Amino acid sequence: MMEINQKHMGYRIPYHFASQEEGVRLKMGNTAYFEAQTPREMAWKLERPDAASAYFKAVAEAQIREFTPDEKKAVVATMDFIEERLSTLGIRLPFHEEIIFIKSDMKDEGRAAGYTQKNQIYLGSLCLERTARAFLKDPEYRADYAEFRLFIFRELVSHELFHCLTRGDASFRRRMYALIGFSVEDQDIEFGPSVREAILHNPDVERYDDSAEFTIRGQKRRCILLATLSQSYAEAVTENCCANFFDYAQAVLVPWDQPNTIIPLEDVTDFYDVVGRNTDYVLSSEECLAENFSALITYGTEGRYDSIDKTVTPYETPQLIMDMHDTLRRYYRWE
Repeated sequence: MMEINQKHMGYRIPYHFASQEEGVRLKMGNTAYFEAQTPREMAWKLERPDAASAYFKAVAEAQIREFTPDEKKAVVATMDFIEERLSTLGIRLPFHEEIIFIKSDMKDEGRAAGYTQKNQIYLGSLCLERTARAFLKDPEYRADYAEFRLFIFRELVSHELFHCLTRGDASFRRRMYALIGFSVEDQDIEFGPSVREAILHNPDVERYDDSAEFTIRGQKRRCILLATLSQSYAEAVTENCCANFFDYAQAVLVPWDQPNTIIPLEDVTDFYDVVGRNTDYVLSSEECLAENFSALITYGTEGRYDSIDKTVTPYETPQLIMDMHDTLRRYYRWE
């Protein structure tokens, strides 16, 4: 029987914690994601040059774990914080499906802290352990470090919730993407072989159907923003034995009218004028917006709070945060 936290039903965010058995079933049911993986990215994610699809699936299946009681308490407290922040900001988010939290060791995803698929949020075991220790005031954690860990986790969960929202509500996605000038097209772009070979499939990005206008060598062009891997794992590991795909993932643009062309960001004169300067995590329009959303929910409209220095750093592009808040209050007002 599914374990559901009843106090979060109704107008609050509905969610439950998956058992290991349910988590494995849901994880392995994401067949489109497995089928999309290229040999290049499987080698990177598993950190072995000869990774194949069957092995990738076996590793992925073996990552799912059971939540501990303390980890659940930490997640519940984080969701309580997020819901209180939404109330303060006057926002009621359009969740049409129950969120399912799944615990993973993440060895199939470069030891990431979290990611999503469908309405599923996968949380890394190490991140959960550290957050639970901070929540329970582990004596080995200084008070400021414990507070830092809690804020990091609030950012993470808010970020992943954004992905579930854009995936589950087309209107929400279009409104959010419009904040940085991206429109959602009627169909996915058909990439050429050069792009298909280099692309890094992100579980948080299910569609390649968005575009914005950028200035490239003095010419305005409609492009999609995505992540590619700058070299193969075999090449990288000869230079760095600890190579991780996050260090070799790079944001690039691909023109809609030339879908086999990769344009590096150094050739784009107005890139950060388009996407804003509140985050460097710009591997896609989806990730850029999720970071801004996470900042708004976790810290508010004035800037990011540093729990170590006890200071607030203003956003570099405050108008984007304000526009996001205004849009959310206009269309998704807390009643």
